[in-house]
Amino acid sequence: MSKTRWVKVVPIKVNVHAWKVQTDGLPTRFNLSRQGMEIESIVCPLCEKMVESTRHLFFSCCLVTELMRLISRWWDMKYKEVNSYQDWLEWLVSIRLPVNQKQASEGNKIVVGEWNDACDCVF
Repeated sequence: MSKTRWVKVVPIKVNVHAWKVQTDGLPTRFNLSRQGMEIESIVCPLCEKMVESTRHLFFSCCLVTELMRLISRWWDMKYKEVNSYQDWLEWLVSIRLPVNQKQASEGNKIVVGEWNDACDCVF
């Protein structure tokens, strides 16, 4: 696992959220069921196709993938599918963006929005 990175240009809650994504520490349906909590369904509430794990929710859910394609087009950058937090960081380092925009991306503002949307579907 890579060293934890704290990005100063984003709020601390965004850094903490990114760390939880990196370490699979989010209370996804799969993680909650693994800890013994009775969950009616562990299927992703966004796509209703796969188990809601951290990896699925942030990197392989078809709705999230489409969102990332749209954001990439909006920021005028080439989209690349990633399968993990580490892949995402490597992609982020490789793209050409203004420093502030790259730091904001690294701070995962998008990821927090995705998580909030998923929670809205569940709760």
